[in-house]
Amino acid sequence: MFYEIHQLTEQLLYIRWIAQAQPNCHPEGEYIADLRHRFDTATQPLYIVSDLRHGKITNVRILQQLGKLTFHPNFGGGTAFTENFTTTIYVSIFARFSAEAKRENDIFSSLSEALAHLESLKAGVTEGVDWEAFAQSLTDPA
Repeated sequence: MFYEIHQLTEQLLYIRWIAQAQPNCHPEGEYIADLRHRFDTATQPLYIVSDLRHGKITNVRILQQLGKLTFHPNFGGGTAFTENFTTTIYVSIFARFSAEAKRENDIFSSLSEALAHLESLKAGVTEGVDWEAFAQSLTDPA
């Protein structure tokens, strides 16, 4: 598996990219379909925090499709975190295709900064999650 999607609350998704796809493996299409299904079936807007410390999408066509999903009525907002400079370049490409193209990149170097950003978009959206227990439940990507 190249990514994990954890639905932490009714409105909050935590997405973690674990590795980059290999030449003949394209999990990004499955990822787009999975997100689209979640937006289509949601009863209220979803907010996303993406953990890009160990992997990312580098295919510009997929980034464009992902950007189009931000126009979905059930997309509430999103953010990402990583310390990898190269990853921030791909996030800026995605941002140009997104509904929030006029905003600054919503990428931060830590989870706490990313969560603070989501809270600025919708107060209380990150409440009710035991972040320490959740972090311990994540397996370390090999």
